[in-house]
Amino acid sequence: MHSPKPRNLPASTLPVRDYLTPPVVKIIDATAYNGQPGDKIQVTAIDDFNIVSVRLTIEQADGSEIETGLCIPDENGIHWHYTATETNTIEPGQKVLAAATDTPGNKGTGIAEF
Repeated sequence: MHSPKPRNLPASTLPVRDYLTPPVVKIIDATAYNGQPGDKIQVTAIDDFNIVSVRLTIEQADGSEIETGLCIPDENGIHWHYTATETNTIEPGQKVLAAATDTPGNKGTGIAEF
């Protein structure tokens, strides 16, 4: 959620840097996801200032949506957790997409395939 302030830069540059820098989705961990409601997917996302939301979508290979929803952050704001709500028979080519949004509205995305 919060990264240390860069050294030797005036604090007034932080809002500008945040405005210009999108979040980064580093890891989508779907190892605990087996296609059942209640299964968990964890997203690791970072930003130079603050991430306000992470939206996760599970898609078929053809791009049609299986389910989507917001992730819940843990106390450090770096790991975000999604709890599945739909039953899904996992097939090759299905994807998990994560979109992290920071305070100014920049988006960073990541994709993982099953």
